Amino acid sequence: MMSMMPLPIDKLSVQFADDDQDEADAWSGLDLSGKTLSSLGQGLFRMTYITHLYIAQNDLEFLPAAIAGLVNLRVLDASYNKLRALPPEMHKLKELRELKLDGNLLPKLPFELGRLYQLQQLSLGGNPLTEPIRSYAAEGTDTLLSHLLDNAPSKSSARAIPPLVALTPPQRNWIFPATMPQDMGELPKDTVTSFCYNILCEKYATRQVYRYCPSWALEWNYRKQQILKDILQYSSDIICLQEVASGQFYSYFQHKLRERDYQGLYHPKSRVRTMSDADRQTVDGCAIFFHVSKFKLVKEHCIEFERSATRYASGCADMLNRVMIKDNIALCALLERQSTGEKFFVCNLHLTWDPKFRDVKVIQTVLALREIENFLKEHNCPNIPVMIMGDFNSMHDSGVYELMENGKYCVQPLMGEDWGYDYSKFIESVGLHHNLKLRSAYGNELPYSNYTPTFVGIIDYIWYSAERLIPSALLGPVEEAYIQEHVDGCPNPHFASDHLALSAEFRINKSGE
Repeated sequence: MMSMMPLPIDKLSVQFADDDQDEADAWSGLDLSGKTLSSLGQGLFRMTYITHLYIAQNDLEFLPAAIAGLVNLRVLDASYNKLRALPPEMHKLKELRELKLDGNLLPKLPFELGRLYQLQQLSLGGNPLTEPIRSYAAEGTDTLLSHLLDNAPSKSSARAIPPLVALTPPQRNWIFPATMPQDMGELPKDTVTSFCYNILCEKYATRQVYRYCPSWALEWNYRKQQILKDILQYSSDIICLQEVASGQFYSYFQHKLRERDYQGLYHPKSRVRTMSDADRQTVDGCAIFFHVSKFKLVKEHCIEFERSATRYASGCADMLNRVMIKDNIALCALLERQSTGEKFFVCNLHLTWDPKFRDVKVIQTVLALREIENFLKEHNCPNIPVMIMGDFNSMHDSGVYELMENGKYCVQPLMGEDWGYDYSKFIESVGLHHNLKLRSAYGNELPYSNYTPTFVGIIDYIWYSAERLIPSALLGPVEEAYIQEHVDGCPNPHFASDHLALSAEFRINKSGE
């Protein structure tokens, strides 16, 4: 049960000493209802730990902007006061679930309230609301918040753009990787650039999932233009995209990138084989584009994890019941460099997303790496440059990362109590190792590649063969000050996906050096 503490009015202006914090943290609610308050002292806004604040039935004519400091507030009851306006800064109360404003004098609401994406109840009865706010309020909280978010005016555009993205984000800078040699003159001159981006498939971009994003900014016709702009501005030699719908690849991306002298390859998830022609258009998959001035295609190959798993399902029930039900893919391309005739291998990989299937992610990675090694051996490419990039849906502390980075993964967690699944037959047959000698282009240079209110972390990677490639430049992070001030999460009108694009420049070592 929540502990509620009534405070005398004069306590509100007291500055809390550090020694008082433990006592203050023991309670989380504050009830100041019916105290004939005409203002709120600044001491209240230092109580950042409170989750419930009741200031109903007072004489308050305004709420100060400092209320935004109560960042843990979940319930705010300011009903039956004399409020005539609300501070726009209230949008910073991201934890707010319930906001009661009945019986005030509010004619309108600040558009910024639309950014309260976790708000479930907004009570406005008895206020002299003007149109169209009155009509939207009558339809419910979700409808009203959507209206506010979708129609917020922008100072920088004739079109309605909400305040959270009214300012165009600063350009992401190119940075030197931590592994960069100090003497640039020692690096090979031959370069190749890569670009990796999960573009967020149209069917996944819904307001139910991304409540903080205006509905018009989730529309595919808007987002696809932003995505194309992001892709083309870096002029990369190799482009790997995940979550590309079949219909959008053939009707949009292939056409647009061909105009810029890119050749494209594409393969959808395995489920496409069981679907009608119309339904196939919405199935997402992986796409690889390469600039024809730099490369030509030798061979393409698709790794379907659903099918790969069937070869090892005998005697391994978890392969059948867990791995085979996930139809993710990896699309591979064996290329030839136009300038030298040397072969170059690229893999675009997208692992299953579900955190409950972390064992499956490791198995999918093992299957991909084993098939890549066999492919390279079959095509007599023992020491060519290799890039494996994509959405691995795995953090740095995951088994997937350990396997990619170290070339092996500890057997015990796969069969132990932590996982509860038995892949011993598969491990005996295939093992949990590889010999590709891979490194991640990004170390600690990027704080996250996926940014939403519920998850912030690195799950996208560009892996490269350490013996043949040297990362010499990386696309850096978005300016943190901009993110903190203007962005509740991605996607939004300036960031078309919940993922951020990765891009890297590599120097190519000659074989044997």
